[in-house]
Amino acid sequence: MGWQLGLVYLHPLMALWILDREIRRSRPEWRRAYHACVACIPLLLGVLWWRLAGAPSLPGDDALTARITQHAGGGILQGVSTHLLVATHTFLEMLHYGVWLLAIPLVSLGMAPLRLRSVPLARRSPRWRLAVVAFLATGGLVVLLLWTAFLADYPLTRDVYFTVALLHVLAEVPFLLRAL
Repeated sequence: MGWQLGLVYLHPLMALWILDREIRRSRPEWRRAYHACVACIPLLLGVLWWRLAGAPSLPGDDALTARITQHAGGGILQGVSTHLLVATHTFLEMLHYGVWLLAIPLVSLGMAPLRLRSVPLARRSPRWRLAVVAFLATGGLVVLLLWTAFLADYPLTRDVYFTVALLHVLAEVPFLLRAL
């Protein structure tokens, strides 16, 4: 259980380490500002914990609430508000997704992700450009499908989503090994 809890809370921080390596390689002049931002994370977590330390646990004893709080460590960390645990996990995951979806493309390619012709795969040929557009459109459709599924059956979609999220953790392993 400790390994699972460590994965939940430490995994999002790995993206920060990978971003640091990418900044060192691509934009070393940004490192000082980046380190200042990273230094603010414990402060932000401290404020979050200060505000929610005495908060009651999340209301509800339905299966969905139980799964969300259990994933955040509610069953392992007795005496800690599940409101605090879920908020902490959400904050760290948002950092994680922000790094992978926004920061790393920005650092690696500048504003290039916003201009299709500057994406390396799209420059290879018109067919590759079409494949990149199709891939992005498919991703957009998957997002719409996912949100529709969340509205229709949140508990089931959440379980499917976290299964995919676990697989994405495993997909990051090659990037982590490459970064070493």
